[in-house]
Amino acid sequence: MAKETLKDKKPSDNNKKPAEAKKKAAQTSPAPAKKKREKEPEQELHTEQLRVHIPPNPNSAANKILPYVFVLCAILVLVFLISGSTTGFLGKWAHVLFFGIFGWGAWAIPLILAVFGWRWRRIVEDDARIGSILFSLLLITSVSAFIHTCYTSEPVLKGLITLAKGGGAIGGLLSFALTKTVGRFCTFLITVCLTVVMTMLFLSITPKDIWIYIRYSLKVSAEKRALRNERREAELAAEEERLERIRIEKEEARRTANMLKKAELAAAEDGFFNEPEDTSAEIMKPARKPVEVPAPIINISTNEELEDSFNEEEEDILPEEPKKAPEEKIPAPAPAPAPAPAAEQKKEEPAEPAPSGKMILPDLEDIFGIGDPNKVNDLSGLEDPEELPEDITEAKQNAILENEPPAEEVKPKPKPEYRNPPISLLAVPEKPKTGDMTAEMQANAQRLVDTLASFRVYTKITSVSVGPTITRYELQPEAGTSVKSIANRVDDIALSLASMGVRIEAPIPGKAAVGIEVPNKTAATVYLRELIASKQFTCEENKKRKLMAALGVDVAGVPVFCDIAKMPHMLVAGATGMGKSVCINSLLVSMLYRTSPEDLRLILVDPKRVELGTYNGIPHLLVPVVTEPQKAAGALSWAVNEVERRFGLIEEVGARNIGDYNGTVNGVPGYEKLPYIVIIIDELADLMLVARDTVENSINRLAAKARAAGIHLVIGTQRPSVDVITGLIKANIPSRIAFTVASQVDSRTIIDVGGAERLNGRGDMLYAPVGLMKPMRVQGSFVSTEEVERVTAFVRSHAGENEYNEQIMADIEREAQRCSAPKGGGGDDMDGGDDGELDPKFRQAVELAVNNNKVATSLLQRNLSIGYGRAAKIIDQMERLGYVGPPDGTKPREVLITAAQFRELVVNDRLGVKNDEN
Repeated sequence: MAKETLKDKKPSDNNKKPAEAKKKAAQTSPAPAKKKREKEPEQELHTEQLRVHIPPNPNSAANKILPYVFVLCAILVLVFLISGSTTGFLGKWAHVLFFGIFGWGAWAIPLILAVFGWRWRRIVEDDARIGSILFSLLLITSVSAFIHTCYTSEPVLKGLITLAKGGGAIGGLLSFALTKTVGRFCTFLITVCLTVVMTMLFLSITPKDIWIYIRYSLKVSAEKRALRNERREAELAAEEERLERIRIEKEEARRTANMLKKAELAAAEDGFFNEPEDTSAEIMKPARKPVEVPAPIINISTNEELEDSFNEEEEDILPEEPKKAPEEKIPAPAPAPAPAPAAEQKKEEPAEPAPSGKMILPDLEDIFGIGDPNKVNDLSGLEDPEELPEDITEAKQNAILENEPPAEEVKPKPKPEYRNPPISLLAVPEKPKTGDMTAEMQANAQRLVDTLASFRVYTKITSVSVGPTITRYELQPEAGTSVKSIANRVDDIALSLASMGVRIEAPIPGKAAVGIEVPNKTAATVYLRELIASKQFTCEENKKRKLMAALGVDVAGVPVFCDIAKMPHMLVAGATGMGKSVCINSLLVSMLYRTSPEDLRLILVDPKRVELGTYNGIPHLLVPVVTEPQKAAGALSWAVNEVERRFGLIEEVGARNIGDYNGTVNGVPGYEKLPYIVIIIDELADLMLVARDTVENSINRLAAKARAAGIHLVIGTQRPSVDVITGLIKANIPSRIAFTVASQVDSRTIIDVGGAERLNGRGDMLYAPVGLMKPMRVQGSFVSTEEVERVTAFVRSHAGENEYNEQIMADIEREAQRCSAPKGGGGDDMDGGDDGELDPKFRQAVELAVNNNKVATSLLQRNLSIGYGRAAKIIDQMERLGYVGPPDGTKPREVLITAAQFRELVVNDRLGVKNDEN
């Protein structure tokens, strides 16, 4: 009973609760309902306003597809208009409909559809879809009316049926109404104006935009024309300067040849080329017989004129133009008094004997003002003073006639002939304190075979090569064994041999074997004296190789030499203290032992100021050792100009390179001999930090075309990174040397393969000359600082003091100033915004951003050829001026100005002014 009562009560309670809830809801619901009804109109109005002001999304799927739809429709309409009868039912009715309504104005429909597809994104962004459609229809109507007015003035009401050639039904009606109202001429004007206005409204163009575009186009074309004129004027000036220089050189050569010919002719006329049999104590006797060819006649000056001639500080010794001897002879003075003074002088002071093989008359040294003027001997033996040659100056004539020595002249000291330094200046090699290594090699060979066999790689030893620092074991694997299975076990082999620096060369070039290079326990030093004294360096066959230098010995102990002329340029890179500077010293000392200053000139660049200063003063240097980075950039720029000058000389004689040129002009007066020029840069990284663009451009130009001109580069650096050894430098410098580096990445940066990270240091290198498929391991030669000092001191003492070319030094200084001056469109070191000034490429960057409707640092780097830092600073300037939006993660920045606004800023010269409109 209790359960039943409970069941009976529960439903009743449940029924009561909903009833009470309904009463409460009825009591409370009316008031909120009224408030809701009162607020509904305001909320609906607010939502309608929000809907109106929300612009459409141009990145929606529909707006992305619609441009392609418009283009497709334009193509279909064009096909329907061209051949409506062959395109089926739809094409036929479309052909009839379009031509019937718009007449010949229907040809504008596919064009307008294509413009819709091209500008749809901009139309959606401006929320001008309805207006664009309306303006396009009005544009077609005005075009049809204009065509109909040109065709006829009558309406075409049957346009849908007859396909009239006028403006169709709509164009015909509009043209007919306007013709009847304002006349045909005014209809022409109205339709033309209406067409232009509708076109501008459809394309969202204002008259101001058109005017700005015209001014912008004119300004850009004027700037391009001015730049083109400047370049043309610079080229013409350079060409005129080159032609003037060539003309002066040819004129000097011609005058020199004429003077030589004239002196020989004068000497031949007087018979002074016949050497006497014994001239040790003879005195020239006066000539008894008259000379068959009349000698040139001169006028004898007085003593006053002689004094005036000696008082002149500078005298033009070279005659302007060689003159022929006059045909008529001036009457000679009386025979009696003329010889009397000469006889008296001869009695008082007898003439000195003429030296053997010398002419009595002044030779070429007297004509050109060089040599000792006391060489002019007594001319008392001549019958008549009128027979003196015409080229002798008046002062020397009077001095000869009065038997008085002319004024003393300073005789230039001839430079001594270059002597190769003796081999005794280099240190004597020490005998290595190594015992019998046979047992050690056998033990290592067996250990190598056993270690590989434990990994199921079966090999056998075929040969062992012992070098100064490493020993190479040549292993031949069994058939079917992968080479990689051996190369991948380098760490296991190093652990088995308890040796660091094990390197595997798989396979050895030219051999069917794998080489395992193990460092020796006792390393031997390779001295430079051994290589210079070797037969390969001193043999007759290699003496013609002017730029041959000693490098070191290979794994088998065979000397390795390099010919810089065939490289033609070389890159030396490695970590600090691994032998890079010693290698450069070995190259320099080798060239000093082989080549004279006439055949080789050096330009040494040492930003560290401690490596190459020993070479200052040697006659091989064109300029003192360059230590300042800006002057180094100027020296490289001068070398580029020297390449162009040399190419002009080589082209002038029809040669192909410097060797052919020197062989062609050898002994020809008026042509200079071109020596080889080797430019050695001890540290490239420091130059790249100071003047990156100038140095890199000069190196690339020299490396690309300086080989034929005889100019070669040897570049060293201790920082083998891609920002120092760039891709262009690597592409133009094929020969490279890699010393020990920290990682495989650095090794690949230098020689494009790994292996340099496993070298032993202290001159151990991988040598990769041009033409060699795989680099070879070489132990570099050692030359101490004391040896270098002894060699350079010997060269300076026996070759005389080096007189540096002042003209070259001035040119390098001028190039250095030009390189250090800021240039338009300069390198990445130009901030262009730190002091409030715009970057020189700011305008190009803004134009690029406007044309692409986006901007990013990578976009500016690719198109403007600038670095990341400079591109980021340009974008910061654009953001500060309001031209682009703020950054949005990894997405490109939004461009806030249009093409019309950009052109207006350029025309009004307000590109650097803040954009307040956005």
